[in-house]
Amino acid sequence: FEEEALANSEDVVDAIDAASRAKDVRAIVLRIDSPGGTYPAADAIADAVGRARSAGKPVIVSMSDVAASGGYLAAVRADVIVAQPT
Repeated sequence: FEEEALANSEDVVDAIDAASRAKDVRAIVLRIDSPGGTYPAADAIADAVGRARSAGKPVIVSMSDVAASGGYLAAVRADVIVAQPT
């Protein structure tokens, strides 16, 4: 039995910031599966996405089953969002 990997907003922000600084990272793929969350957490992730893009790293968001509210807000600054039409 494998537990699902969960990350809080601080983990995600730290990972995006580290990837944006890494010279060997050519792009960042962010997988979002979230029913929402808080505005500050979603805004912090969106800001990290914006910083990554400013650093020249393309950001691709892949939305999973749910990417509502804060999940969507975290994605809006990406270069590309991949999601089901529904």
